[in-house]
Amino acid sequence: AKPSGRDIFDVICGCDDFARTPKMLRLFLESNSPAYPIGSIMINFDFARTPEVLAAFIAAKPTAAGIGDLMRGCEFARTPEMLALFIAADPTAWDYYIIMADCEFARTPEMLALFIAADPTAWYCRLMIQACGDFARTPEITTRALAAA
Repeated sequence: AKPSGRDIFDVICGCDDFARTPKMLRLFLESNSPAYPIGSIMINFDFARTPEVLAAFIAAKPTAAGIGDLMRGCEFARTPEMLALFIAADPTAWDYYIIMADCEFARTPEMLALFIAADPTAWYCRLMIQACGDFARTPEITTRALAAA
C-alpha cells in the first residue's frame, strides 16, 4: 500500500535528516496533501523551501491564514505575489493584523486600508497600534481603538 500524505508528513517531521530528502518530499507532494501541511513543511524545514513545494502549496488553495502563516514563517515567501494571493484569499481583520504585526514588509497603506475595510474590532485596532506604532496610528484606527475603551 502506498503511504498517505499524513504518514509521509509524520516521517518527515518525526525523523532526523535521513528522512528529509528530495525523494520523500516528492512522495509527499504526490500525495496531494492539503495546503496546511505543505506550508508547515516549508516553515519548519529548509530543504522544503523550493519553487515546486510553493507551487503545490498555492495549488492546494490555502486560506488567508495559511498564506499568512507561510509568509510569517518563511522569508522566501515574503513576496508581492504571495501578498496578492493573501489578499485574494479574503482575509479577516485578524488575518490582516497578524501579518502586519509580524512582517514589516506587509505594512503598506493598501494593507492598512484593507484592514480597516475588514471592519476590525476596537481590540484589533488597539493591537494594531501597539504592534505597528505610528504606521497604524491613523485617525480612523485610533477612533475605532477608543470606541470601546
